[in-house]
Amino acid sequence: MRKLTSLRSLTLVALLWGSISNLNGQAQVTALGTHVTGDPAEVVKVEIKVVDFESMLNSQFTLRYDTAILNFSAVGDFGIFNINSQNFGIPNGPFPTPKGVISFLWIADNIITGQSLPDSTVLFTVSFEIIGTAGQVSSLHFSGDPTDLEFGNLGGEMPYMVFDGSVTVAGGVATEEIVTEDFTFFPISPNPIQ
Repeated sequence: MRKLTSLRSLTLVALLWGSISNLNGQAQVTALGTHVTGDPAEVVKVEIKVVDFESMLNSQFTLRYDTAILNFSAVGDFGIFNINSQNFGIPNGPFPTPKGVISFLWIADNIITGQSLPDSTVLFTVSFEIIGTAGQVSSLHFSGDPTDLEFGNLGGEMPYMVFDGSVTVAGGVATEEIVTEDFTFFPISPNPIQ
């Protein structure tokens, strides 16, 4: 049985936790992936978080990852009550996508008020088995292909910002130890301490 790691998030976008406005004063929704580290054969979770997710009616995008480093395991930890596996196109799922591609499409149940979430809420998590070797890194890249990148609220399509997540394969770089039996020490000259 594979061990599920605790989430080790390196938040690179602390400055985004406040509202971000465009020139028209309309807030931008922000979606960001977290950065995690795990050992080979370990299962890790990458959180997909949202900021300024106010009165949202729909959200859709594609996530891409390196299949030489990661093997998709599952989606879960849904931050909105009406998200489930039917909202995703995943490898070997009910709506299959090629390996390396996860598509997401969500529409709010209530089209009058939409759905709001507090800043930094986890929209969902993606779990991966690490199949790469120490030192490799796979981004979890937001993409508009094949599912367009779009966020919509009661005012229509919203401006957005996205920040990719990543998985780093842990492990040190092997080094060769060199042992020398003979040392020669030379005095430091000039020596300002004398």
